This record gives sequence, C-alpha cells and structure tokens, in this order.
Amino acid sequence: LSQFERERIVLSASRENSRGGDGIAKIYTFGDAIPIWIDSIRQEMNTMTFGFAVFDRELKGKLRGKVCDIIGYSGSKKSLFSQWVAYLNISSGCRVLYSSMEMGVSDLMARAINMVVEPERFTASYEFEQMYKERPQDVEKFLGESVQKIYSDKLIMTDASSMTSKKYDSMIEEITTKIGNVDMLVVDGLGMMGGDADEVKRYS
Repeated sequence: LSQFERERIVLSASRENSRGGDGIAKIYTFGDAIPIWIDSIRQEMNTMTFGFAVFDRELKGKLRGKVCDIIGYSGSKKSLFSQWVAYLNISSGCRVLYSSMEMGVSDLMARAINMVVEPERFTASYEFEQMYKERPQDVEKFLGESVQKIYSDKLIMTDASSMTSKKYDSMIEEITTKIGNVDMLVVDGLGMMGGDADEVKRYS
C-alpha cells in the first residue's frame, strides 16, 4: 500500500475509535485496574504466534483479545498468510475457527492438506485428486488417519457468508460447549460481512 493509503486507513480507524461506542467512557481507579493488569501478565496456557519471531518477542505470545488486520491488494496472498498463521497456532495446541466468506470448505481443505503433506511433484491436494481416480479408498484412509490426526478438532472451518459479530458469538459459544475453547478467529473476507451498518462499523 502507498503511504497515502496507509495514512487514510489509520485515520479512518482513529476516527471510528474516538466515537466511543455507546458514548460512556470507562474509568478506573488504580485499585480497580489491578486485576486488569494482573490478567495481562498472566502466563498464557497456549502461547500464540503471529508467525514472525520478532513480533512474538515483542508481544510475548500474548495475542488473546488482540485484533490484527491483514491488508493488501487482491491476489497478494492474504488468505494464504492467514491460513499459515492458523496452522502455526494449531500446531502449538490452539483451536482456530477459520471463517472464509470468499473460499469454500473444499478449497480450505486443499490448502490445509498442502500445508502438512509433502508432495512428490506437484501439490499434495492435486496428487491426491489424481490418485483418487484409481485408489479412492487409499486417499480417504490417508486423510482420515494421518492428516486428521494433525488437525484433530483444532481446525474448525465455515464458509457461511454474510457473517456478523452476533453470528460469530453464537458459533463460538456452540463450539465451546460441544468441543472446547476457541483461541483464534480468522475472518477471511471482511468485505462480505453482513449487517446494516456501514463498512467500517461492520468491520469494527
């Protein structure tokens, strides 16, 4: 992005933040704020990563409650980077809800397979596709026994469109009840989020 575009994005976010939501600013005495600070220094059960050692050193793995926007032009591999970050965190024991409003579950599966299976010549997903024509049972067995063990219930995928924050809340609550805590939510395709508010408000 150009310097002008970056400045415009930061200014827009700043203006949105300064509106203060419901207009009531929270205030704390020092004593009130002690539990908040203690919570911020408590050791995380599952350390999270952003994929870059320099960022991890700076943030000390404390990514819970943080929001990160990945911004770039169409075709700049934002989704691939997001999926890689999701995979890194799944590898360290975190559960990730990956919401793709631009890509179907089958495409997400192909990329998930390619991240963990070493191909012979092409991509693993393409090689499995070719193998499936003659040995479908071998492909299903390998995916069910080997790849499934890597992801287990740590990767939860949805390709539902027009998602809103309320829908995410409900989805996360259901996953937490049935499977366990969700450590990270990846929203791939913010431009396709639903709701009546303007674009910036929907993103917020």
